Amino acid sequence: MTGKRLLVVATFIIAIAILWVLFTHVDITATFVQLKRLGLFGALVVLLNMTVALLGPVIAWHMLLRADGIAIGFRTTLASSLMGHAVNLISPLMYFGGEGVRTLHVARVTGTARRRVLATVVANEFQQLTSFCASIVAALIVVAGSTHPTGMPISWMTMGALSLIAIVGLIFGALLLDLRLIARTIGFVMRLGIFPNRLASVRDAAADMEEVVRGLLVQHKLPFLLSQLLVLLSPIAQFVQPVIFFWLLGLPLPPLAHLASFYVLIQLLFILPVTPAGLGVYEAGIIGIFRLQGWSVPEGAAYAILIRLDDVLFSVIGVVLLTRLGLMSFLSEEKPSHA
Repeated sequence: MTGKRLLVVATFIIAIAILWVLFTHVDITATFVQLKRLGLFGALVVLLNMTVALLGPVIAWHMLLRADGIAIGFRTTLASSLMGHAVNLISPLMYFGGEGVRTLHVARVTGTARRRVLATVVANEFQQLTSFCASIVAALIVVAGSTHPTGMPISWMTMGALSLIAIVGLIFGALLLDLRLIARTIGFVMRLGIFPNRLASVRDAAADMEEVVRGLLVQHKLPFLLSQLLVLLSPIAQFVQPVIFFWLLGLPLPPLAHLASFYVLIQLLFILPVTPAGLGVYEAGIIGIFRLQGWSVPEGAAYAILIRLDDVLFSVIGVVLLTRLGLMSFLSEEKPSHA
């Protein structure tokens, strides 16, 4: 635990250093002028769009839970998702950390086995990865087929997208063919004599989880497909976010190719953060991408601040829920429920 805390502290210090350097090179006065132009109405519109981006995957996960026969209300699903989002805020790797909180919370509230709940979380994450890859490919097609020069490095962007597609294809194929890759990998490690007794229960849990995930994909095709479509709301909302921003400022909308390249670079930026919630890295990346696109740097700083404030708002709600629902009591439970 001490090592994890030191890691969080170290990455937080790095984030503060990046922010300090960044905003010593940005015209703060001009940035706040842009924020003032947006006003409360503009902030609320951006918040509404970010809420849509958040709710798409949440509703999709709720559908997967219900399809697997887990009796749960949407308020519980939403609360669990917000708590997971809050935990991700302090995680050095932005997309990981909250899954355990979601699993523990839903398992305790519904009395369902943790491995079964975790399987729905994994399935939902796979859906988000799929929509993420599909949206990047679509954006790259727009960029490649446009006559508007974007100055974007299409070759490495394409290579990154193809790598993600390959990963999605491998996971999808493994599920359809019932290869049990995780369980078999753990079994292979056990045969090498590495913690065979301790890993036995982990292997069995992994096999059960993979079976549930495959069941959601194969036996509940319609709910899985509908929930996959709902997950697409998130990349769509993120794609139109700069459109809303420029419209609220009364500025000409950028060409579609520039919006598409901006979207691809922002999504790839999310893969890189090594600080809590990408603090510092994300802001610097947004401003850099604005500059690369030929857009105003103060506008980029205002965009980054606005997005960050909304993200913090969701996370504060999650922290409040963590406190009220007693997260520490979940974490202190050593044995999973087998209901």
